[in-house]
Amino acid sequence: MNRETWIPEETPLDRPSAARMYDYLLGGFHSFEVDRMMTEQILQISPQLRLKAQINRAFLRRAVHYLVDQGIDQFRT
Repeated sequence: MNRETWIPEETPLDRPSAARMYDYLLGGFHSFEVDRMMTEQILQISPQLRLKAQINRAFLRRAVHYLVDQGIDQFRT
C-alpha cells in the first residue's frame, strides 16, 4: 500500500477504523480501501446506515449551534 504523507506511521493500513468508515459514509476523503470495503459490506446488511450517519451529523450540528447561541464557546473532546 502506498502511504500518503498525512497518514501517521503507526496507523495500520490493513484494519478498518470506525472513524474512517464514518467519514466514508458522510462522503469524506480520509478513508482507506479496507474502510470502504468494510462499510460497503455493512451497507449490504443495513442499507439505511448512510442516512443514519447523515442524520447523526445533522443533529450534532444543531446541538453545537444551539450551545454556541447559548454563549458556550469552548468545547473539549
